[in-house]
Amino acid sequence: MAAILLFLSQMATAFGLVPLKSQTVWCDPGYGDKVCSSSAAGLNAAKFYQIYGPTLASQPEPPASYRVDGGVSCQILANNGYPIALCGGLYFCSDGGDGRCTVHVTLNTQYEQMTVPTCPENSSLAPDAPGQCRCNKNFASDGASCIPHVDELVDAPLSCSSLGPAKGNPIFPISGAKQFSKTLGHWLGQDFYITYNSRYQTPAAGNVAAAAIEVDEPLGVGWGMSGLRYINVQVDPVDGSSRAQVVRGPGKILTFVQSSSGSYRLIGFGADTLVKVVDGWMYFDQTDLAVEKYDTIGRLTKRNRIDGQSTVYTYALNSALARIAPILAMPATITDPFGRQMQLGYSLTGPGAPLSSIKIASLQVNFGYGSTSSLKSVSWSDGSSGAGTLNFVYENPAFPTALTGVVDEGGRRFATYGYDSQGRAFATSNGAGVNNFSARWDVAPVRQVATELHSNPTNSQASLRRTFSWGAASGTAVTEPNGQVGLIGTVQVQGIPLLSSQSQPAGSGCSASTSSQDYDANGNVVWREDFNGR
Repeated sequence: MAAILLFLSQMATAFGLVPLKSQTVWCDPGYGDKVCSSSAAGLNAAKFYQIYGPTLASQPEPPASYRVDGGVSCQILANNGYPIALCGGLYFCSDGGDGRCTVHVTLNTQYEQMTVPTCPENSSLAPDAPGQCRCNKNFASDGASCIPHVDELVDAPLSCSSLGPAKGNPIFPISGAKQFSKTLGHWLGQDFYITYNSRYQTPAAGNVAAAAIEVDEPLGVGWGMSGLRYINVQVDPVDGSSRAQVVRGPGKILTFVQSSSGSYRLIGFGADTLVKVVDGWMYFDQTDLAVEKYDTIGRLTKRNRIDGQSTVYTYALNSALARIAPILAMPATITDPFGRQMQLGYSLTGPGAPLSSIKIASLQVNFGYGSTSSLKSVSWSDGSSGAGTLNFVYENPAFPTALTGVVDEGGRRFATYGYDSQGRAFATSNGAGVNNFSARWDVAPVRQVATELHSNPTNSQASLRRTFSWGAASGTAVTEPNGQVGLIGTVQVQGIPLLSSQSQPAGSGCSASTSSQDYDANGNVVWREDFNGR
């Protein structure tokens, strides 16, 4: 096996993008929208039709609604049913099972040979990058094709704030992250809340797009809702080993790596465990003292708490939702032990993330989105959180998905957040500029990514292995609302920066002082000294 170290600077912002390539195909010129195939035989066959997917295919048994007798081909017109981009950007209808596609029969047609652009395997057209294709989930670009990638993400356990100490309406100077949470309501015996967390959007070394961490975000970039958890399993084709990314919510991903014995161990430190079972996965949450059951594709199906209460998650079957919901591991319903049920609604069309509403009995919470697919608004059908709508604003053109403010239900802006030129959250204030906090660094926090290209000549397989860790900031200073400046120190434990000290300015009756703490190799605090030296 050969291993070649790849430097991120070589991949720059083109990570995940591959160029279109040319493909010679045969097309039916009889209509404005051409039907194309890689062989003339496919077009001349009676059973040529388009099936749901990224490419045209000739299938032996098409659906009855598409079957044409007499040895002719059938053409499916654009914009009827569910569109897929094909043949150099032409749009053709795929079979979504809804019967809305229009079939036109073409008799005795001469087919012409054409050269059209097409995406390499495991990629699809990138609408934001003309002439380029974007690698599908769990695939990375090697410059010309898309190969599988496997990730190891070093992070702190759920019981430990890897963000560091919060300041104001909070920003976290240790990590340069912004977090915002809003409780939607108390239902099914638990609080449901949405959270924005910019932790995985902060820059990597060299500000390289290769540092992108893939997270399915049903509420838009950086957003999530409590209870929506899943496991993303990545299999390395080079040696067959697996990595399981356990997504616990916005800004929190734990990685488990398969050992030679087949068991899974947590990268970093923490007590949670993951076990592969015949019909899926068992996850043991040591923070909440709960056991979670996941199916074979990583969807959460049941959560049992230590008090004996359980929550059941069900998923869409045989519906339009099934096209998207299983991909994003999003449930259709959540049910508590007493039969009370939350229904989750999704939108399959238009801009924005898929989650459009949640409904419990007569109450419905609706989610609206902006042009960048970021969460823009939340409204309650019964006005339980105010008479109007809670709105979110994104005003930084350099970082269009960075949350810069919140406007309350009365139309008043009650929070503003600022980001530096690299996308780190450094300022926060409430209302009309009160409760101001701002941070600065001598050495700013940064995500670090090491990549290796692995190949196996025996099976001709290749993979890109990425290891994510976090570089510690130094010289961190925070200016508080009264103008005084406090210092924050950090120490790195297994690639995770943790709080080591905080200074406190002198005040009335007390001198300036510092609190300190230290950790063992597993991130446990082994000693702590407060501002009074105790």
